[in-house]
Amino acid sequence: SMLDGWTGMYSKIALANYALDNEEAAVKWINKGLVENPQWSVNLPAFYFLRAHPTLTSIIKPEKFKTKDWESAMMMLSNLGREIEVIEIGLKLIERKTESSYSNFLLGRSYFYEKEKQKAIHYLKLSLGMDKENIEAQDLLDNIRAN
Repeated sequence: SMLDGWTGMYSKIALANYALDNEEAAVKWINKGLVENPQWSVNLPAFYFLRAHPTLTSIIKPEKFKTKDWESAMMMLSNLGREIEVIEIGLKLIERKTESSYSNFLLGRSYFYEKEKQKAIHYLKLSLGMDKENIEAQDLLDNIRAN
């Protein structure tokens, strides 16, 4: 109740509920965010993993996602430890030629978590080729090479 009306926290509350196996409460907080603040819809791509929920099917529209939306979806999936899904999305983005430095970083990181070191290095290098200032990619690459 202390967070009621603080729509900026609703995505975190929804994620926490989902992580605690309370999908219905997560969906409730997503809908609450949308009702209280129509601009909250920018958070919807992060909840891509809930796209099949009956309440969200008509709201989460992956066919309209732009690169930033896919990055949000990938990041949230990674936060949930669903690295195989991150990899699947990342490879589809590459196939469509819509990848970014950040999506390649997330792809490399997911391969790292899946213990596929050479693939992780490959995608981290791609990430850095697109943006030499991608500190996260550089740090992870340095870490992999050091170990």
